[in-house]
Amino acid sequence: MTKRRPGRPRKDRLKALASKGAGHKGHPRYGPTPQQRRKRQALIGASAPEHLSEYPLGILFARGLIDSDQLEAGCRYARLFRLAIGGEGLASVNLSGKVLDAPGEGDEAWLAARSRDYDEARAVLARQGRRTRELVENVTVYQRLPAWVYQGGLPAPGDLKAMARLVAGLGALASHFRRSYRRAA
Repeated sequence: MTKRRPGRPRKDRLKALASKGAGHKGHPRYGPTPQQRRKRQALIGASAPEHLSEYPLGILFARGLIDSDQLEAGCRYARLFRLAIGGEGLASVNLSGKVLDAPGEGDEAWLAARSRDYDEARAVLARQGRRTRELVENVTVYQRLPAWVYQGGLPAPGDLKAMARLVAGLGALASHFRRSYRRAA
C-alpha cells in the first residue's frame, strides 16, 4: 500500500470526482436541490414566488412583515452600501424591475452622488438608534435573517421589539427615499 501524501489532491482526481454525477439524469449540477426548494418554500409560504426566498428582505416581505415600499428601500440601501463601500450581494440587485438610478453608472460624479445618498440614508438610520441601524444593516446589507424568523410559536417580547425596530428603520428609509426622489425630480 502506498503512502498518501498530505495536502491537496491532484487535479486529475478532482476532475474525475466532479464529472462522475454530472451526466446522470436527476442530478443537476447547479441550482437548489428539491429538499432545499421545499425548505425555502416552507420559509416563505406556499403562495409566495420562489425568488423571494433568496434574500432576507424577500422572506420578510413574503411573510407580510414588511410592505413593498420597505422592501424597495432595503434593497436600495443595500445597493447604495455596495456602491459606496464595495462588494456585491443579492440584495443590491433590484429584483422589482423598477429603475432605481438614472443611467450613468461608473461615472465619477454619479458614484460620488450615490456615496452622498448612502451617507444621508445611514444618517436617517442613525437617528433611529444604533440597534435599529445595526438590525437594518444586518438584514439588508449582510443578508442575515434574524433568528426569530425561524422560531415557531409565540415570539418573545425581545423579538417583537426587534421586529418593530426593523420595520421602523425600513419605514424611515422608505420615507427618506421618497423625499429624495421628489427633490431630484
